[in-house]
Amino acid sequence: ALAPLLAPRAGHGRGRWLVRAADILAAAGRAHEARDRYDEAARELRGGAARRPSAAVLTDLSRALLGLGRLDEAELEARRALAASPSVERTDLLTAITRARAIESARPAQGGAR
Repeated sequence: ALAPLLAPRAGHGRGRWLVRAADILAAAGRAHEARDRYDEAARELRGGAARRPSAAVLTDLSRALLGLGRLDEAELEARRALAASPSVERTDLLTAITRARAIESARPAQGGAR
């Protein structure tokens, strides 16, 4: 059922598509496949950010890094995107990174409470 949504795209917007495909896989509980797509997206988008660091590319790169759990890098790219072009989407992305960081920092405390 997910196959049409996950079919590879080529050309412009491939990095953005990879992030969205990874989001769909993650929501479907296919974490390993999602991680592979996030990783591929991050590689693709890093190249795009190096060639032309637009706010859109930096936002997508931040989303891919967030999906990989690389929160410091995700925050850096989200802040770069926000500085280039302020938007609610980029502010929300920073909020999501902050929440992920809080969840990550709470995990060891939960493990020790058993």
